Amino acid sequence: MKTVELKTDPNLWAQIPLVFPCGPFETQSDWAAAFGDAYSENQPNARDTRIRLTEMAAALPIEMRPGLFKRLWMLPDPNNRPLIVFVGGMPEDGLEDVPIQDLAGAYDSEPVRPPVVDQFDSPVFGKFARVISYTKDRETDRLVMAITLVGRLDGMLVRLDAFTPDLAGGVLAVDAITELMDLISIGDTEDQAATE
Repeated sequence: MKTVELKTDPNLWAQIPLVFPCGPFETQSDWAAAFGDAYSENQPNARDTRIRLTEMAAALPIEMRPGLFKRLWMLPDPNNRPLIVFVGGMPEDGLEDVPIQDLAGAYDSEPVRPPVVDQFDSPVFGKFARVISYTKDRETDRLVMAITLVGRLDGMLVRLDAFTPDLAGGVLAVDAITELMDLISIGDTEDQAATE
């Protein structure tokens, strides 16, 4: 089975397990404690930072769904809500002729502002699409920013999604999220098992 892989800067992106147990962590609480320790190190208020980050990590919903390969937490900060990027992929079967900006949802939602649709040249994908759109949360009536990127690679559609009501934080994160596309590769679980 093909998988979506990427190598990220651990100072910028923290990987969130999709399921537990995971590696040395039996439970989400185990992972959250280690996460809080790692990202509070050398901080001015290390104890308070560790406590808050541990609480935030422990409260994250842990979900595994088809096509989801990774979740990344950008610049963990105890003073800001987590900005999570979902990294997924699926076979391109039957979608080869659909424009990538359509696959990125350029025309799917009912935006309160016109979506911003861009295409980028890429050494990995050749080209990929980015769509930035804004909708309203029905429960809170707050504006929510959605950042979606889609590219084709080795017969797979690779998709990155991030959502945040922190519009200023979302705008600041757009470039870093976009740069993730050029860190992606396609792996194969059968190949990995053969080398282990």
